[in-house]
Amino acid sequence: MSPISADPTSFHDEARVSTSGLRQRRDVRTLSEQEMTALTDAFTALKQNGTYDSFTQRHFDAQVPVHRGPWFGPWHRTFLLELEDALRSIDSSLTVPYWRFEVDAGAGLFTDQGFGPDGDPAHDQRVITGPFANWHALIYDASTASLAQRSTSGLVRRIGRGDPLPSEGDIATILGKKDHYDTAPWDIWSQKSFRNQWEGFSMPFHNNAHNYVGGDLTAATSPNDPVFFLIHSNVDRIWDERQRQYRLKNDYAGPKHQRIKDPMPYLLTPATPGSVMSTRKLGYEYVV
Repeated sequence: MSPISADPTSFHDEARVSTSGLRQRRDVRTLSEQEMTALTDAFTALKQNGTYDSFTQRHFDAQVPVHRGPWFGPWHRTFLLELEDALRSIDSSLTVPYWRFEVDAGAGLFTDQGFGPDGDPAHDQRVITGPFANWHALIYDASTASLAQRSTSGLVRRIGRGDPLPSEGDIATILGKKDHYDTAPWDIWSQKSFRNQWEGFSMPFHNNAHNYVGGDLTAATSPNDPVFFLIHSNVDRIWDERQRQYRLKNDYAGPKHQRIKDPMPYLLTPATPGSVMSTRKLGYEYVV
């Protein structure tokens, strides 16, 4: 990940840098065919050189501490930025677009020209066409208590057979939680917190997007499917919108060992929740 103090003016690609010098993350629906191909090609390059699978492994390792609690927001914000930096090492024009799943079921995304279609029921729900058709996912092997490549190629998807996608009304409700980024008991029961609703436990949001696509996106190894990062770009966008809407410089609360200055695990660059409170200080912004 780029250092927290990095000068955003160093991001030199004119197509993705605003007049303020910030990287711009855009709605995936606004990408041209050429931009979409550049993005999926970069994902494939990371898969081929082994970098991509390291993200899946780290997310698997971090499953317990960074979900169902306050680290969910800052950890995934950092993880997403690390992936974006990896993509930019392949093509400096790239940022991670967001899939605005509360208004779009992904008709243009789940195509051969996008991120590939639904899984084929004749092939165990594996995606057999599109840019990631030859990918082998990492799955948990109980016999070795470790991750190993699935023997068959193709990501697994079951689009539309799990949870429904959230609505714009759901987002309005979540953004209406002005107070309490998170509250005790700091888990799925803290229904008064923004984090609980936003992660998708007491309101439809993040969890619903994973379960809507289904398949590989429902496991601890969910980054196997690159759609993971488009989901989390939108998740981060909503948090950024809340922070700007209420002018929150410190939008975080956590228990002992997960406080604002405590280091977060399984990241490439040391980071605390307090070090990632501002997307602009991290060098990026969300645009329509």
